[in-house]
Amino acid sequence: MRAGEVFQSAFLRAEDLRGKRVRVVIQEVRKQMVRSQATAPRPVAVMFFAGKQKGLILNRTNWRVLETLIGKADSDEWRGYAITLHVERVSFGKETVEAIRVDAKAGAWPPGERSAER
Repeated sequence: MRAGEVFQSAFLRAEDLRGKRVRVVIQEVRKQMVRSQATAPRPVAVMFFAGKQKGLILNRTNWRVLETLIGKADSDEWRGYAITLHVERVSFGKETVEAIRVDAKAGAWPPGERSAER
């Protein structure tokens, strides 16, 4: 049994990708109040994907990559774009942890573009 099987999350976590690169289509980005064990409730941006149950809490790094790939600063205009997610080891405080990253090298495909369907 793995920790992720016991300690469920409403949001996408690195272990959910199981080491794979995953192509997803952005359905929407919305602001939600989220509380962690260490913080009071705070608003965060959560990106949801077509056909997927869990959303990805967007950090500043992924937000900036999305703005660059899509070429639009307003997340309301990201709907329908296909992107690729992958897991990367990153520094978080004094630790190194696995995090989900938007793959800048894989690019982003506008709604309906054929290469997005791969």
